[in-house]
Amino acid sequence: MKLWIPGEIVHFLFGPRYRNILTRIIFSVPRLFHLYSPNWLTIRNEIVANIKVRVYYPKKRLSNAMILYLHGGGWTTLKPVDYDDLILYIIKRLGMLIISVDYRRSPEYLYPIPIDDCEAVYRELVTIDYKRYGIDPTQIFVMGDSAGGNIAAVLAQRQLRTNFQKPKSQILIYPTIHPFDFQSPSYQQYQKFFPGCSMLNPRMMAQWYLHYLGIPVTLKNTQKLLQNKHIRRKGKEADKLRSIIDRNLLPISFINETDKKFEMELEDDYIG
Repeated sequence: MKLWIPGEIVHFLFGPRYRNILTRIIFSVPRLFHLYSPNWLTIRNEIVANIKVRVYYPKKRLSNAMILYLHGGGWTTLKPVDYDDLILYIIKRLGMLIISVDYRRSPEYLYPIPIDDCEAVYRELVTIDYKRYGIDPTQIFVMGDSAGGNIAAVLAQRQLRTNFQKPKSQILIYPTIHPFDFQSPSYQQYQKFFPGCSMLNPRMMAQWYLHYLGIPVTLKNTQKLLQNKHIRRKGKEADKLRSIIDRNLLPISFINETDKKFEMELEDDYIG
C-alpha cells in the first residue's frame, strides 16, 4: 500500500503549481522563529540593478572583498532570509560584506530569468555599485548552493565567454550541474533509503527542472527524465553527453557495487 504524502495529494488534486506553493509555505515556517541579527551585524533589504537583494553589513570589516550569495531551492523555493544563519556563520569567520540575491523564481519566472537577475546584480556591483558598498570590484566571490550553485557556475561562465570581468572565485556548494542522469549512484542511494520523505529525491528534482524550463510537469514528462529518455539518441550532442556522464569516470569510492547497472536510453524526440 502506497503512503501518500501531503504534497502528492495536493499535486493529484490541484496540480504541480499548487504543490510548489505548498512547498514554499512549508519551507517558510522556520521564518516564524527567526531571531534578530546580532549586534555586530546589520541586515537590510535593498535594490541593486532593479533586483531585490539582502545585504549583510558586518560592523567590523576585515576585507574590502565581498561574497555574492545565490541561494538554492530548486529555482522554485526558498528566499535569502532562509539563509541568514549560514550567512552569519560565514561573516563571523571572514568579516566580509555579503549580498544575497532575491532572484525571481520559477515557475512564475522561467529560465533564464533567475540567472539574468543574478548576472545583472553582479555586473552592477562591478561597474557602479562597488562604490556604494565600499568594495573592491575585482574581489567579488560568487557563491551558491544547489540550484544557486548552478546559477553561480553559469554566471561565471557567462563572464568568461563575453570577456567581462570574471568573479575572483566561484564557490559551489553541492551544485546542480546537469539534468542528464537521474539514475546515478547518488540518486539511486537516496531514493532507496529515503523514499517519499522530505529529503530531496529524483522525482522532486525532475519536477523542479521542468518548472524551471517551463515544460509541463506531467507524469509522462517526469518519467522521461527519471528514465533518462529526455535527450536525443543520435548525433554529436548525444555522443558528447554520453562521454560527460559516463559513471565510470567517477572515483571508485563513489561507485557502489550494488548499484543498478544500466545503459542510458535516449529517445529520438525531446520532451514536449
